Amino acid sequence: MKCMRILSGVMFVLFVTGSFAYGVSIKGTVIEVQDGDTVVVETTTKKVTVDLVGSDAPELQQPYGSESKLFLGKLVFDKKVKVQLLKLEKCENTCGEVFLTDGYLRSVNREMVKEGYAWSSKRKYKHLEKSAREKKLGLWVQENPESPAEYRKTHGGMKIRSGQSGTAGSSTGGAQKKPSGAGFVPKAARKLRQ
Repeated sequence: MKCMRILSGVMFVLFVTGSFAYGVSIKGTVIEVQDGDTVVVETTTKKVTVDLVGSDAPELQQPYGSESKLFLGKLVFDKKVKVQLLKLEKCENTCGEVFLTDGYLRSVNREMVKEGYAWSSKRKYKHLEKSAREKKLGLWVQENPESPAEYRKTHGGMKIRSGQSGTAGSSTGGAQKKPSGAGFVPKAARKLRQ
């Protein structure tokens, strides 16, 4: 019982400070899709930018970058999700596996790879990437697509999101600017906003 009180206290402190403990999950609604592997989730207390672990979508400037973002938007925009948070040093945002909670948990990260809109950066998704390649799904209709990792190497290593300009290695010191409202918004929602 004492252990439960301590754990509750720790969770309360994390909740109040806005910090998240990795290895736990958060729930919220996707309010923005920045690119094919990054979403913004609004919880009851804050907005969290989440990088999808295990899938590496084409950069927006690459072939199929826009299509990947659009597909992700159709999957998650304005939908309730659960995010299993993970601590990875190479992530610039909060990293996690995003699950749709529409009746049963379905991994969005997995769907992006399975449908051919992202490369697998996780061993457990490699068979899905192979299947998508064989079926020529999504970006795999291209003869020899350049991976996002290779693209970032040849373009300075910076991930440029929608609404950003400039080149990699600019005077921002490698820091990412947050896009100002440049995320995915479906046509119907745009009409409602006008």
